[in-house]
Amino acid sequence: MSPRKGIGKREGMRESRDPQPGVSSAPETRPAAGYTAVRHNGPEPRQLPDLVYHLWFAQFQQISWLSTAAAGAVLTLVQSGLLRLSIGTGLSLGAFAFSAVIAVLGPLNLPDGILKAVDVSRRVRLSIAVAVLLFGIGVGSLATDVIFRVLIRK
Repeated sequence: MSPRKGIGKREGMRESRDPQPGVSSAPETRPAAGYTAVRHNGPEPRQLPDLVYHLWFAQFQQISWLSTAAAGAVLTLVQSGLLRLSIGTGLSLGAFAFSAVIAVLGPLNLPDGILKAVDVSRRVRLSIAVAVLLFGIGVGSLATDVIFRVLIRK
């Protein structure tokens, strides 16, 4: 195929044939020197490497561990009498508990991505984001409750 005129810098595009004769595939184009080829054949299912699933699982473990530790710390402080049970401590305890539940149930989506080759990255990232958001709400609620009680009411 000869270069087409009027294209500007892309004049050097040419077709290349598949190196295996007899295999039917669409011819691909090679860009001219200095350009990169971009193929737009529609969405293809992404196959993520196994390392990504291991890292997501580790993130879920860390979030669940932190959330349960924080909920246990709030309960310990309430039981020891150092912290009174109020709306702020109840909100933080509930946020920590829900964060732990989401982080424990989040890895249930991972086998679908590995075994069925389904793209689960959006669901997993959303679960991680919601769990971290709830953990942050719990920390913020507990901090504002403690600061309010210590600084304002004293």
